[in-house]
Amino acid sequence: MIAAVDEGKANILRLTEEIATLSKEVADLVASMAEADRLRKQEKATNKATVEDAKAGQTAVAAATAVLKKFYEKASMATGFLQVDRPKMGSDEWNSLANPNYEGPVDKGLKTGAAWGHQEGMQTFGEKYTGQQDEAGGVMALLEVILSDFSNLEADTEAAEVKAQETFERFMVECKRTVATKQKQIEMDTADKAAATQKLAEDTKDLKQTQDELLAADRYYEKLVPQCIDQGMTWDERVKARESEIKSLKEALTILSTGPRV
Repeated sequence: MIAAVDEGKANILRLTEEIATLSKEVADLVASMAEADRLRKQEKATNKATVEDAKAGQTAVAAATAVLKKFYEKASMATGFLQVDRPKMGSDEWNSLANPNYEGPVDKGLKTGAAWGHQEGMQTFGEKYTGQQDEAGGVMALLEVILSDFSNLEADTEAAEVKAQETFERFMVECKRTVATKQKQIEMDTADKAAATQKLAEDTKDLKQTQDELLAADRYYEKLVPQCIDQGMTWDERVKARESEIKSLKEALTILSTGPRV
């Protein structure tokens, strides 16, 4: 009975410690899930902003590219940005504008540049201006690189977002599964602890009852000892007691043999 009580106490202690450990692990997992959710939302918002910026950048670069292409197309037709009436390339007027000191052909009366409409300080170009659009490292090439960078940034960010979301979802599923398992174990341990506690109470009650019965038996035994067990009389005391007992027996025998007196 005592062994059962001791075993019950040890079992309850073990279950109590196990429940405490599992509860802490569940709390830690729940906290980790909350933190992961917070970081995931933050990362998702950042990726979304990055993609939107990349798309806006591509739109801006595409618009700039279109403007420059249109500009270069018009530039191929003229040598000055401020001219309204553009002379034909290769004509005397064109050459006059390109060179203020041009005297013109003999049949034109040796007209100077001013005679052809050239004014002092007017911007002139020897040939048509098309910019650096076809040169390595030119504006158009640079815009193409920038457009490609924005496009790559958009694609890389979207791919990273998909991967991060998948990783997050796997983590959450695993955490939820682990939490559910530990919570189930906590429920089972709690039920086992309740049963063990009840059994310990019953065993303790039985043990107390047994101990009370033993105590009562001990007390009764103590009362019987003086009546049933030699208390340690000396030899002389035992001899006198025996002689007294024999004398009494002889007297009784005499009375029995003579019969009753008339």
